[in-house]
Amino acid sequence: DATTGLTDHSRIIVIGTGGNRCTYSDNNGISWTAGGNIGATPKRIIWINGGTPRFLVTRGDDNVAHSTNGVAWTNHTGTATLANSGLAAINGGTTIGMSTLDDGTLRVSTDGAVSWSSAAIVPAYPDLDEAGTVVGNGGSYVYHVGRLDSGATLQVARSATPQTSLSWTVQLDIEAPSGTTFLSQ
Repeated sequence: DATTGLTDHSRIIVIGTGGNRCTYSDNNGISWTAGGNIGATPKRIIWINGGTPRFLVTRGDDNVAHSTNGVAWTNHTGTATLANSGLAAINGGTTIGMSTLDDGTLRVSTDGAVSWSSAAIVPAYPDLDEAGTVVGNGGSYVYHVGRLDSGATLQVARSATPQTSLSWTVQLDIEAPSGTTFLSQ
């Protein structure tokens, strides 16, 4: 996964396996420098601009780590985000996390990803092929995308109420081209 961050979005951070599990570039990807050690293999990364600006990663052990610069990371154990299928930053620093678990529950944090609680159920649950994913850009909306009908359709929905209860509006159903299906989230 990858994101841009810092106040002017000048730093690109890419996460993955091996070494410190992250690298960064301050010159549009021309050269790269090893970032600090994240710990467990990261799954998703976002930049949170509200509250205390920071990079946030979810890790394979269901915990999170944050960094203000992508070099020095603070690990939060026992946070149980279960947000390994997507992260969305909403205005004011609220963060929404999507789990790959098939229970359809989103997780929400309003304190910079220190603590998490269960939020709403994703739209179209339990008719989805899998949990789907969420995204956000620090604005007023969180978006969810999920597969329906064995991959025949992608459904895009959004919520303008990123609190502990999300109210979803379907924005678009995208049909797969004839004879094909969408294979994964």
